Amino acid sequence: MNTRVLLWALFFLQIFVLLAIAISYHPQGVWADQEILYALHGTSNPVLDKFASFFTNLGIYGATTPILLLLSLVLAYQQKWRYLLYVAITALGSIALTYETKVFFPYSSPSLAINLSLA
Repeated sequence: MNTRVLLWALFFLQIFVLLAIAISYHPQGVWADQEILYALHGTSNPVLDKFASFFTNLGIYGATTPILLLLSLVLAYQQKWRYLLYVAITALGSIALTYETKVFFPYSSPSLAINLSLA
């Protein structure tokens, strides 16, 4: 593997580790959390809401599982076993990392409705 690619991957991984540590020490939220939510809520409109809802729903298991199964079937049909193994390991690793992250770093978003009524 190229050393430069590995260093960039470790750099970005370190950013996420530092963000997770910051969230664990500040359960009320990190310094820019509410400001970002206020800015996003201020630009809300029905078209953007549907757009965001569509992409949010792509991340749930009900949407990713059929895509993953279809990709796996295509790779198995083409007998590309290494790619199929890569997809399987990546999917299982993603599920494990997501679960463990939610267990070790529980985080709930700030209540935006209450805060906007006070602003």
